[in-house]
Parts: sequence; structure tokens; C-alpha cells
Amino acid sequence: MAPTHPDSIPMRQPMDDGLDSLKFTRYGITLFYIVINANTDPLFIYTATATSWLFGSRVIALRLPSAFFSILSFATTYVALAELTRGEFDSKMRKQIAIIAVVALAASQPIAFFNRMGLRFSTQDVIQMAAVWALARAIRLTDMAGFKKPVRAWLVAGALVSLTQYTYPAARVLPLLFGLIFLIKAPSGWWRNKNFWRGVTLFALAAFVVILPQLIWYAFYPDTFLARAGQTSLR
Repeated sequence: MAPTHPDSIPMRQPMDDGLDSLKFTRYGITLFYIVINANTDPLFIYTATATSWLFGSRVIALRLPSAFFSILSFATTYVALAELTRGEFDSKMRKQIAIIAVVALAASQPIAFFNRMGLRFSTQDVIQMAAVWALARAIRLTDMAGFKKPVRAWLVAGALVSLTQYTYPAARVLPLLFGLIFLIKAPSGWWRNKNFWRGVTLFALAAFVVILPQLIWYAFYPDTFLARAGQTSLR
């Protein structure tokens, strides 16, 4: 796609995300709902706006945050798998499993090819795996007998779980994943323990605060919630 007005459209950045990232720095427009993407997922655009401010209208301004999120996803995948396998394997085996998974991820096509193009879905993996780690960790830190008060752990987990919804439309199915992790990692009889419910309450509170802007948006513009569905199909 070539711009029809080269004097007004920066030619050194990809059209969609490039223009969105420059709207704030050039015109003071703060984006929340990305029309071209039909979703409220501005996390990548905000990051690209910062790098565009630093490097100007250049391709690196989009590729740098994409590369950053992709590389950081290796670390979050490692710690998430190490946390999920805690108690199932010894320390050495847990690290080996996590390393093998990270190597496979690093060599996968989306990471090796697509993410270098500066696309917004590069934000999903890193936030998703960070949320998985935080949730599993919060569950582990909750002492069923005396409640060690892992307040920060539950708050971080709730915030990260909701933050995934600002990354990419595919993240809408992630609550199913988080629910599965909760059921797998929660100790038996957790529903009868008040201490555990305190942690769940903190989790829900943090999740609600972070997701609130999105809920307000869809309350005023409900038609936009399924706008992306028209661009997908089942085969």
C-alpha cells in the first residue's frame, strides 16, 4: 500500500500502526479503540508512540517494541513454566522443561518472522505468560492454614490477567486458560477456606480496576465489542 499524500503521511513506517503511533506525538490524539484493528488493544500503539517519539518516523520505531516484547516473552515463558511445574518435578527438571519450551518458542515462526515486522500481537505472549506466572505464584503463596498475606501477589495477578485484554483480540479467550490454571493449582478444599477467598477477592478487585476502562467503553459502544468477529471465520 502506498500513501496518496506523501507530504502528510510518513512513508518510512508501515501504514496502520505507524500512523496510529504518530497521532499522539503529532496531533495530541490519545487512542483507546483502534478503528483499523476493531478492538480496544492500545498497548502496542502506546509503546510504539514512545519509540516513535525517540526515533522519529522510522521502521525501527515499530520493530523495536515488537522485538522487545518478543524477547521478554522468553523470560516470562520460562518463569511461568517453572512456576507451573513447581511441586511436580525437582528443581533441575523444572528448569530443563522451561528451557526446552523457551528454545522452541524462540525458533517458532511467529517469533522468528512475524514479530520482527512490528505487529501488535507481539504484546500478547509476554503479558499472557506473565499473568500465568503471577496467578500460579499467588495461589502457591497462599497458606491454607495461616494465610501469609500475599496481598501484592494477588493484586499483581489480577492486574496482569486484565492487562492481557489490551494486547490483541485473541486474548478474549484467555480467561478460560486462567480458570484452568486456577483449578489445577488451587489446593483441595480451597473453597472452604476464608484465607483463600481473601486472595481471590484481592485478585478480582485488581482485575476489575484494570479492565474498568474497557468495560466503560463497551457499555457506551456495545457494537464495537463484536466488530472484530466479522473479520474472522471458522474453517
